[in-house]
Amino acid sequence: MLSGPALAAVLRQSHFQLKRHASDLDERAQPYQITERAALGPTWQYGEDADPVRYHDGQCLVLADGRSVIIELQIVFTEDRVTVEGRLGVEADDHNDGGAFGLLVDVGPRRARTDQEAVTAIRETVAEILSRPSLLEELGVPVRQRDQPAGASG
Repeated sequence: MLSGPALAAVLRQSHFQLKRHASDLDERAQPYQITERAALGPTWQYGEDADPVRYHDGQCLVLADGRSVIIELQIVFTEDRVTVEGRLGVEADDHNDGGAFGLLVDVGPRRARTDQEAVTAIRETVAEILSRPSLLEELGVPVRQRDQPAGASG
């Protein structure tokens, strides 16, 4: 399906976009509002048969109030297509109920049959799950106030 170099390039780019986004959220939050950040991949899952192969990547941010922000990308490779899905959600720290999960963004499944379609599906899915610039504010997480507009020097 996807050639080695094309696959490696788009997965590498996606991985670092997810990681950079989590880092940006961490930096925007006021001190001690995000208590932990963890990688949820990249991981590959496959069995004895070549079909299907699963790729999973993501980031988890644990908020001071016990909730966790989960950013996920999952790609399933079969002999004749690639299926791409992405999620952005918040998991409540409820030990009695196993944690309630609230889905904020759910993308996919996007199916592709050619290299170009697959690369486009992966890029668009990542862009869509990272498209919530006011995520911290939506969740009630105090953010740092910016003294200067972005790009201003002084």
